[in-house]
Amino acid sequence: MPYDEVMLIRCPPDAAGLDAVLSHLRTRPGGRLLLFFHGPGLDWAGSPAAQQGLAGLDETAIRMLCAAGWRRRHSGAPPAGWPLGSLVQFWHAADRSASIASFGARRE
Repeated sequence: MPYDEVMLIRCPPDAAGLDAVLSHLRTRPGGRLLLFFHGPGLDWAGSPAAQQGLAGLDETAIRMLCAAGWRRRHSGAPPAGWPLGSLVQFWHAADRSASIASFGARRE
């Protein structure tokens, strides 16, 4: 089933990143949502502030961590409730989504 929105989160869960992502989540109309965490965005899975901010998401919102990125950065399994997925899954979902939002910039 397609998502109404796919969010690519590449920003860390610092003050600016939290504010941008959580502000967007508060203003979106609803529907099925995929939040795909990649690069510095993978730090959201372990951040207490991010956990608290994302706690209000319902079952129509899927949080997914980039599997390859997770394995490069961490030796263990992801926290409970944070499934791993591939960039292929992200792009497939994005291609079928009504809306795409991106947070964070590529760092050199």
